[in-house]
Amino acid sequence: MFSAKKVRSVFAVFAASLAFSAFAAPTEKALIVDEERPAKNYASMLRKDFVCTCITKDNGEKESRKRGYVLPKYEELKQYKFIVLGNFTSTLDENKQDIIDFVKNGGTVYASYLSLQNTCSKAQEKVVGYGICGFKKLRSVHLTPYPKAGPMEHDLVYTKEMGTEKEFKCKLLYTNYAGELTDAVPLVINREKEGLALVCVAKYGKGQFIFNGAPALPGGVLMDVLKKCGICK
Repeated sequence: MFSAKKVRSVFAVFAASLAFSAFAAPTEKALIVDEERPAKNYASMLRKDFVCTCITKDNGEKESRKRGYVLPKYEELKQYKFIVLGNFTSTLDENKQDIIDFVKNGGTVYASYLSLQNTCSKAQEKVVGYGICGFKKLRSVHLTPYPKAGPMEHDLVYTKEMGTEKEFKCKLLYTNYAGELTDAVPLVINREKEGLALVCVAKYGKGQFIFNGAPALPGGVLMDVLKKCGICK
């Protein structure tokens, strides 16, 4: 037989645990689509309340132009708060509306470099393109004609929207800059290329869409960008 005192003690502990769980920080879900190593790097940068799911293997068709790390449909995407479209992401024609709906309903999408290029029907054409999520006139341009031998040094600086004008240099060979930023705010720019942004963000609906035109950025810079957008630690 339990004594009345012990019963009251058990209920007190139970009530305390319920109260603690009620005030505990809720978890958010993030989806990262990229190779295993960069996927782990992205996951390590996120806030502690994020639980990450990663697509790190080729889940597409085996035909050469249909290979890729394919993005799920919106019905699956809507469970997440944040999605990373890494350089190996295969965005298909039908993904365009999925991405739009995800951002419109409060999600954040981070799109890196080549992730918005269609890798299915026309491998070299930007069928999905950059005209989504409020980027009505956003286009991607290379700094110099392709190909070019050796890495190019970029003289980069944060914009005032980042809260500082931190300057840094980065050696990048293949780089896309966003131009015609009608609906996007530049976060990182090349001071020598007026009107072009290496990293920019657009608010759309209840969410936001971040575009990074570099295949690789220094980890500290990427963390600053994600922190500015409320995703990083």
